[in-house]
Amino acid sequence: MFRAIPSEIQSLDALGVPAGIRKLAEQLLRRADVKGRVAAHEILLGNYALSSLIREAKTSQIASFIQSSSGEGMQSMDSALERLVTAGTIAARDALDKALDKEAFAKLPSVARGLGPEAQLTS
Repeated sequence: MFRAIPSEIQSLDALGVPAGIRKLAEQLLRRADVKGRVAAHEILLGNYALSSLIREAKTSQIASFIQSSSGEGMQSMDSALERLVTAGTIAARDALDKALDKEAFAKLPSVARGLGPEAQLTS
């Protein structure tokens, strides 16, 4: 999400993002359980710690920040995709195509089961 923020941007406010939810990313995926599509959401809420990471150009730490802040309502895209795979809502292969950290995502138990044994041979 914030892999390449220009150095001149000092805060999320400069991105023009509203004060409540700071960033919401969405991926639409084909459902595996019924006809149609389902959305996977990455949610990033603004707070002082996040502003500091951006201000100090430590954007590579944002992914782990989202993971450690899940109790505050933040959710990474890969976590959202994993939940949908575990619930049987989407296929593991479709989720892997949208995952941000494909190597780590493919190793998650629910995803690895869905990908089958041939996927484990190539990883």
